[in-house]
This record gives sequence, structure tokens and C-alpha cells, in this order.
Amino acid sequence: MASENCRIAREQCDVESALACRHVISATLHCLSCCRPEGPPLAYGVYYVEQGIELNLTLPDLGHPTRPGLWEQLYAMRFAPGRLQCLDCRSRKPDCPEWMYLQERRGRRLAVHHNPRIGAHDTAPESNKHKALKERAARAAERGGFTATIEDQADHGRRRTDVLIKGARGFQLGFEAQLSRITAQTVRRRTAIAHGDGITALWATNDPDAPLIDQAPWARINDMPWQAIATDRQLLVRGGVRKSAFTRCDDTQATVCPITRHGRCGKFHLSWEPKPMQLDDLVVDAAAEQVVPISVPGPRRSTSWMWVTSEDRDRYLDSLARSPAPLDTAKPADPSAETEIKPRQLDRECRYGEDTGVRHVPAQRRDDGTALTVATIALDHNPISSIEPPTRLWRPVAKYQCGAGTIPCGAPARLFACGWRCDDHRP
Repeated sequence: MASENCRIAREQCDVESALACRHVISATLHCLSCCRPEGPPLAYGVYYVEQGIELNLTLPDLGHPTRPGLWEQLYAMRFAPGRLQCLDCRSRKPDCPEWMYLQERRGRRLAVHHNPRIGAHDTAPESNKHKALKERAARAAERGGFTATIEDQADHGRRRTDVLIKGARGFQLGFEAQLSRITAQTVRRRTAIAHGDGITALWATNDPDAPLIDQAPWARINDMPWQAIATDRQLLVRGGVRKSAFTRCDDTQATVCPITRHGRCGKFHLSWEPKPMQLDDLVVDAAAEQVVPISVPGPRRSTSWMWVTSEDRDRYLDSLARSPAPLDTAKPADPSAETEIKPRQLDRECRYGEDTGVRHVPAQRRDDGTALTVATIALDHNPISSIEPPTRLWRPVAKYQCGAGTIPCGAPARLFACGWRCDDHRP
């Protein structure tokens, strides 16, 4: 009976509805032909099945002043399916309703679609670009002397890897060609499943703003037509691969010390600079464990994932052991901050994904191609080069001392627009 209901639901749900949401046939039976990878849709209106009433979540009494405590009653059983329905789905597809549950985010009351952890179901055919990238990675691995399996399915059914590469000494590399949008939570979950199977994931994308960036080991390539990917044309990795560089923290640097947050400490700080590399070489070197993934703490308690050489990894771990603890000045989020609720008319449409017309300040790109400085590394010597830079033979410019010349004059001076100057060097 369940399979028959699912078949009927698939016939009643058109392609657009299948791409828009995940439908529920009963309290526990889901129509497996519908899936939305971007995340659970949300709304400010919902239908209460047991009472047969519509609820406006933007109003304190939900639009029913004669029913005091209704929100508290529903919120206490908010995760129970079969009680709340999406108004939009209910009006368009009454035979295939969408169940919802309640959330409260910073004072805002929301109705969110149920998103049980069932297997992903494809609703669109695989693109030529995705196929070409998978085949490109498999060919590169085979040319490097490794075996590659396209669309490897795990026995437990929870993992399907685009290209599984058997590397050196039993190492397994899972190449994921992710050219479409995917949530960061999904990337972390699939990476954890692969890690449980002994597989190191390599997520490949062509979008500098892809949510998967820095959620797992990743690499970004240029957005190219599938014909160029399918050939042996060079495919340069634009992000995700870095190399270490140590820079002395002195007056030649434009910024203050990243550890003390003032002045310059005179020691060497580690920064990770982008390293150009061909995608074919990255696949082969990763399978051979010549490049390895590491996670590095970034600003504002973030984490950056990158592929580095094994030498750079060992150098980084050794530098951490010889560096002082960082100065933590980050302010925790204020849990009491709430968003003001403005009452409005009941809206029966699900607005998920629509353009609201509100424009925020453009966010910084996840992969902007800049160097990443590690604010926890401070060494007395440069571990990469044994040749120390020449010692400075002059003192830094100070107040009331002439700073003219390559080596500052140092004579008593007055302040001019060009700096501190003595009588001999005044403008």
C-alpha cells in the first residue's frame, strides 16, 4: 500500500513541485520523488490540521485571540508530524501535503518544512560538465598508476562517491565533483560519512562563493565548458591549494602583529599563500599522499581547509608546538538579541527562495585568493630558509628625530608635512 501511495504521489507531483519541496504522504511516509538540496523551506503562516485553522505566526495570538496559549501548546509538540501543513502546498497539492514544524529564531516565529534524513534522490539528469569532471579525475588517477571507480556505492547505502581512487599504501581519496549548489551542512555530513569509511574527501567546485568552501578539503577550478574539461586541456586549480611562507613582523609590514595586536614583535609569522596547481596533478599527488588536507584556524573563530605538501604540514605542526598561545579577543554572540516582529496579514504562500527586494552589504567571497595569516605562529627564525635577512643598521623613526635619508638622520627635528626634519633637511 505504501509503494502504491508513493507511486500515486509521484504522478500527482509535477516536476516543478518535486524540485521545490519534499512532500509527505502521511505522518511517516515521504514521497521519495521530491527533494530540495538547498535546505528546509520556511514560512510565516501554517495550517493547524486538528483545529482546522490557519495560523499567522507574526501575530502574538497567531490570529486567534479566543485561543490563549496556542503558541505555547504547539511549540511544546513542535516536532510531531501530522499536525501542521504548509499553506502553499496545501492549496496547490492537497493530495500531497507538506508537513511542517515550528521554530523560534531570535524572537521570530517560523514554520519550517520537515527534512528527515532519508537518502538523496536525483530529480534532474546529470549534466555533461559533471560527467566530464568525474571522468577527468578518473583518467588522471589512472595515468598516475592508481585505480579509480566512478559512482562507488557503499554497502550501507549512505554513501555514493563520484570517483573513488585507491591511492598509495591503502589510502582512499573520494573525488566529489560538486558544480551545483549544496548546503554546508550536507557537505560536512557527507564528508563525515566518507571519513567513517576510511575515505578522504576532495570537493571540486567552480564557484568562488560555493558554500562547501572551507567546510571540507576542497579545490576550485575555473568555470569552463564541458568540452574543455573532457579534453586534456590544462585545468588550473584557483583555490584550495596553498604553500607556507614565513614573514618577519617588523616595520616593513603594513599591519600590526597578529598575536599582540599592537606594534611589531620582530618574530616570524606563518601565512598560507595560494599555490597554482593543475587539477590532474592535485588528484595524483593527493592519492600518493604528497599533498594532504589540513584545517587552520582563521579569523573570528572560523576554520580554513587547504591542501598542502606533507613538508608544509609537518612544518606547521612543529611551529604550533613552539609558538605562544593566541590572544583571544573575540566577543561571544549575544543570545538576548532579538529581531523586532511586525504584525502583517496572513500570507498563504511559501516565500522560500523568492527575491524579497532587500539588499545587504555584499559579503566577502569565500575564496578571494588572498593569503591567510595564522595568528598563532611566532618563531625566532625562519624554518624555511636558513639565511636570515640582514639586521637593520638604523633605528626606526621616532618623534623629534629627523627621519630624512635611507638611514634616518636622527638630529633634533620639528614636524613637517613630510615628517620629522632637522634644520638641514627641512623642506
